[in-house]
Amino acid sequence: MGADDLCNSQEMNESKRDDYVQTIRIKRVGMYMRKRDKRQRRTTRVGMRKRTKEEKRRKMKEGRKEGRGERGKGRRGQCSLKTTDDH
Repeated sequence: MGADDLCNSQEMNESKRDDYVQTIRIKRVGMYMRKRDKRQRRTTRVGMRKRTKEEKRRKMKEGRKEGRGERGKGRRGQCSLKTTDDH
C-alpha cells in the first residue's frame, strides 16, 4: 500500500462526506418545504375564494338565525344537542 493509495482513499472519503452533507441538506429542505406546504394548506383551502361583502352579509343573516355568525348553518349533523328541529 503506497502513499498514492492512501491519498485515493482520502479523496473517496471526502466525496462520500460531501454526498452525505448534500443528502442531509436536501432532507432538511424537504422537511421545511413539507411544513410550509402544511401551513399553506391550513390557511388557503382549495376553491376558497374571497367572498364579497354582500355574500358575507347574506350568509351572516342566515347564520344568525342559527346563532353561528358568519359560518352559516354548517355541521348540522353533529350539533344535535343544540338544535334538534332540523337535520
